[in-house]
Amino acid sequence: MMDRQEMGNEVERPEAMVGGYATGAAEQEPGAGQLLLRLHMLLRRRYWLLVLLSLVLGSAMGYGGFRMGYKTFRSTALIQILRPLSITGETAPDDGQEGEAFVSMQAGLIKNPRVIDMAMSDAEWIALQRPAKETSEDFSQALSVIPKDRMIYVTFEDRDPRAVSAALRLVIKAYNFLYVEEDARASQNRMDILQQHKTSLSNDDQAALDEINKITSAQGTDDLAPLYLALRGAADRMGDLLEEVKTRQAVASKGGGISGDDAQDWASILDKLEIEELSQKDQQLMQLLNERSGLERELKKLTGVHGYGETHPKVLETKKALESADLDVAARAKRVREMLKRVRPSAAGITNDPTELQQKVDSLKALHEVALAKAKNMGTLNLALKGFQEKREILRPQIDAFKKRIDYLNMQQLAGKKIKTLYDGGASAIAQTDTRIRFASMGAMLGMLLAFGISIIPGVLDQRFHGANDTRVGNFVGPILGVLPSLPADLSDAEHAAMAAYCVHQTRALLQMRHRGADGMALAVTSSVAGTGKTSLTLALGVSFATSGSRTLLIDCDVVGGGLSARISRMSRRKIGDLLRREGLISEQQFQQAMTRSQQTGAQFGQACVDFGFVGEQDLMRVVESQDGKHMGVLEALAGEPLADCVAETGFPGLFVLPLGTASARHCASISPAALRRLLKTARGSFDTVLIDTGPVPGSLEASVVVPQADGVVLVVSKGEHRPGVARCVEHLRTIGAVPVGVVFNRASLDEVTRNASTLHRSEAAFRSSSGMGLKMDAEQSARSNRLGPVAQAVAGCAPSDEQGN
Repeated sequence: MMDRQEMGNEVERPEAMVGGYATGAAEQEPGAGQLLLRLHMLLRRRYWLLVLLSLVLGSAMGYGGFRMGYKTFRSTALIQILRPLSITGETAPDDGQEGEAFVSMQAGLIKNPRVIDMAMSDAEWIALQRPAKETSEDFSQALSVIPKDRMIYVTFEDRDPRAVSAALRLVIKAYNFLYVEEDARASQNRMDILQQHKTSLSNDDQAALDEINKITSAQGTDDLAPLYLALRGAADRMGDLLEEVKTRQAVASKGGGISGDDAQDWASILDKLEIEELSQKDQQLMQLLNERSGLERELKKLTGVHGYGETHPKVLETKKALESADLDVAARAKRVREMLKRVRPSAAGITNDPTELQQKVDSLKALHEVALAKAKNMGTLNLALKGFQEKREILRPQIDAFKKRIDYLNMQQLAGKKIKTLYDGGASAIAQTDTRIRFASMGAMLGMLLAFGISIIPGVLDQRFHGANDTRVGNFVGPILGVLPSLPADLSDAEHAAMAAYCVHQTRALLQMRHRGADGMALAVTSSVAGTGKTSLTLALGVSFATSGSRTLLIDCDVVGGGLSARISRMSRRKIGDLLRREGLISEQQFQQAMTRSQQTGAQFGQACVDFGFVGEQDLMRVVESQDGKHMGVLEALAGEPLADCVAETGFPGLFVLPLGTASARHCASISPAALRRLLKTARGSFDTVLIDTGPVPGSLEASVVVPQADGVVLVVSKGEHRPGVARCVEHLRTIGAVPVGVVFNRASLDEVTRNASTLHRSEAAFRSSSGMGLKMDAEQSARSNRLGPVAQAVAGCAPSDEQGN
């Protein structure tokens, strides 16, 4: 007899394959398959509703999206920035960054608010009847200006093709008016102003020239300085002579020559003379004074006309020369005074008569005044001439500067325009984007998604199982082992009964294939709630295993429900031979003799014992009367009673049952895993298959103890059962270490069974052929199977008879 550990090499674990399905507890279908199954479950086969709603909502929202969409148009204007021309008319070299800066500046001017406001206020734009809420910012956002390689690309995009064409024309028009034409007007204004200044300066220059010509024509020369010096020298000499005569007159009045006092007076007179007066007596001193006057005029010109500062090199050089000239003039004046002091006034040829001297003084005085007037007039003319000449020297650079500026502006005008509009973009508008198709597609998709959502809402709200495929979705146990139909209690339809029997046989075959012929397979059958049909499945599987030649034991471990014991209570009877041996009425040898006689003659075992004389009629009657009332069952087997004494026959060949016996709800806590392991070990050694009917998980205490000890667990899910409860059951099974085998879906419709036939590798032809088996039971078999329930009854009734088997 092999224990559970010894069977580990022969009995596959959760990772084994059952009928092509992985049976691990953590087995999951692929993500895409899970999603499709989940959607199929939520739709509940309401595909017609999904299609109808998708057509209606998809069309409606697609049309709405098409109406919400729009078509945009775009047009582009092209402005070229020209390179300036040189004086010769050739293209000037590129100015690099300055040229790029000019292009960028013009691009910025095109999007200037003044340009946009002027374009939007144009009558052509107003005639388009644009929306009242449109602002200059909206216009600016639709307008794109891109400078590139001395070209400016101006683009406008809008839903109205007329607005696209008009906008570019009006923007270019406003830009030309405000900046291109205005720049030309400003340039002409500057030209006019410069021309006026140049004309005014030229007139002043001409007037000065006329005055110069008038003076030089009258004097016969354009240099009046020598004339002035000559007249001034004559006046000075006349003054010297006058002074000398006055001195003689004074000496004559004294009646003698010049005394010492007179010499002192003469020296005093010389000391009082100015340098200019001394220069009349010395030509060299006059020349030095003229040089000093020239340096003073040069210094005045440098600081006044040219505007040089005090630290300018030319100003500093002129000042040094002027200082040197002052020193030379002072030194020469001193030598002239010393020389005149040594010279006595000559009285030769001059009378000493006071009257004549007086007459001489008066005459010289008149001549001296005339000479002074002429010198003064010539000096005035000389100063006027020099003033006009200096004025022309100041005016001529200014006139030249204005002339150069005017020539430059003229050159720019001759060079041509800097800005040229190649294309104003107003001829046509090109369709750019069309969002109507995209919006319509999005609307249709949203409509279909909404239809899908509406279709699956009932499935989302309904948490019940409606079909076998629902068990494939989510975190459930293994594959679908079988789908059992919902059968009436009277089994009036033989074809339906055959279908149910075939499904049970198919489930049994899958379970047998799982163990690949290993003996002693122990399976627990459980569910999440009571009333799912797990007891009926256990009985039906037991009949199916027994029909296949497998010696099968049914164990009722549902201490609270006791459904299995209740159904077979009137079918299970303890063996007469076992009771007679237990009572000590027959020996083992006598038991074998009576068994052989019963098998040979067909007589009952008790009658054979009476015929041999092993027991009397009274003892036999007493044992028979106590046969039905003897307490036997799982509680006694767990307590150590021999399994053979606790097991009862069911009336079906090869099918035995271990009922609850004396066990009740209060014995739930007395079932221990160790005792259950010992019981199953013994059962595996005596039976090929052990099926354990347990209570619901996790609500049943004894079920949590039983299912981990079994080789596998079959979960029964009934139609209409709630998913959260089944999920809790599966989670509990995994928590306690149970070995899931798969799911049997119960109470499915006949259509559901037919649809899942392909999953179990069956076809309708197989159902039709199986229906030919019929419900062939004699009266005794029918009486026994009626207690099993419709599914087990169908399996028992459709089992092949001895004639069919032969």
